[in-house]
Amino acid sequence: MANNDELEKKQRILTDIVMSNGYMELDAFGYDSEAREKFLDEFGLTDLANEIDDKFILMGRTSDHATREQLKEEINDLKEEVCKQCRDILKSQGVDVDDVLGKQPTWDELKEQLAKQLEDDLGISRENAEKAGLLDQDVITRGTKGEIIMDDTLERRKKLKEAGVPFTAKDGKIKLEMELRAQQGVVYEDTPKNRHLLDENEIEYIEMAQGNKLHRNGRPSLFVPFNWLNTVDKGFNSSLGRFAMRSSKLAVAGTILGPAGAILLLSYYVCKKHFVNEKVHNLSLGERKALDHGLTVYKENKDKFGRIQPMYYYKQDGKVYSVGARDVRIPDKVKGIKLSPVEKEKLRRGELVELKDAKGKEFGIRIDVSRPDVLREYYRENKRDRNMTAVPGQSASDRDKLEWIAAHGAEGITQIFSDKHHNVERDTFLSQHGMRQLYMEYRMSKIELERTSDETRKQGCQEAISESDAALKEIAESELAKISRKMGR
Repeated sequence: MANNDELEKKQRILTDIVMSNGYMELDAFGYDSEAREKFLDEFGLTDLANEIDDKFILMGRTSDHATREQLKEEINDLKEEVCKQCRDILKSQGVDVDDVLGKQPTWDELKEQLAKQLEDDLGISRENAEKAGLLDQDVITRGTKGEIIMDDTLERRKKLKEAGVPFTAKDGKIKLEMELRAQQGVVYEDTPKNRHLLDENEIEYIEMAQGNKLHRNGRPSLFVPFNWLNTVDKGFNSSLGRFAMRSSKLAVAGTILGPAGAILLLSYYVCKKHFVNEKVHNLSLGERKALDHGLTVYKENKDKFGRIQPMYYYKQDGKVYSVGARDVRIPDKVKGIKLSPVEKEKLRRGELVELKDAKGKEFGIRIDVSRPDVLREYYRENKRDRNMTAVPGQSASDRDKLEWIAAHGAEGITQIFSDKHHNVERDTFLSQHGMRQLYMEYRMSKIELERTSDETRKQGCQEAISESDAALKEIAESELAKISRKMGR
């Protein structure tokens, strides 16, 4: 039984990697670096993972646009190879995820689908979309914004109004500031049998996504995203993942859902309510105040069948969002500390969990689904402090962030922005304050320290880490002084 459970756990991780376009960072392994290393070695993915890591670091260190774009393409190619290997491994074990997820398209194919949706939905030509940066891969990972100017036509006005995208029209031109996000997932034909199969397996879907007929035969469709959080690094659609694993044992899956449902991008806008939850009347006054203070609120609701649906609510850019709690990963380990079942349950329900690291330093963690790593850390600034202080979030003021970095160095940057390779907000902030290159050198030294077994090289890495850390603290203090002088004037 234990062996079967272990096999199923590994198959689930392989399925998640496929659903996330080759994502293999720590949160996919319960934040357990040893478990990640062991898993990658077992399935022959270590070299690919290391190559991806190296290219992400190089991308963070360069400011040349052409070089960054080239590295992005190389990373995407490597991730496609990762997905292919994971699918082949699963097939060799009798699990054909294609029965449920379909054949995964390349990014170029996805981009074509997105371009077509922009043209069909909003009348935005491919040329205009390219100029505004709406066809960049960031549209999947974290969304993108752009200014678009195009010829004023009645058809375009109609489409924009139907989509709820605000615009201005003057001198024969339409101008709009647009926030576009996308979801990658799978689309099924909208039939009673398919609805029953999805409902039976507790798989939530979006009917006729954006009102368009997404199915390739032009029939009404149901869209199921791979990820409900609009970013590949915030958790996966657990219900769909489980169903994909079981599909090989369900002879009806391939025939009822259709021959390998097509994978598409779902484009949506700020006004759309599929992902933005504006009906928060079920939240208490205390819960609303918690949202206003940047906390994630855990709440159990009932679906249309009367089943309990645990949800997380969080506030971002003045809007309240919700996501199923089952689709958010609760780590097994934090900073190398294994969480007990009680601690994991407290964390899952949104409570503060207090821990001690390997050096005996106290810290706390709480679920925060607005962050890339879904965790917010808390520390006692002084031993006598009764309450812990929260690490500043990405939306905090520059002053608050710099104060934290001045006190905690490179680790402070990681605490604020998470340990993800690609983080536009982090890179922008660090560039503004002259810290980006130093932080990337710090990360590169950390990676090399973990990989090398040579004691001389290890010592060199440790020295480089200490030097980068001290320099980052010094720069943060200097930047704080600049802010103080400006405020004094």
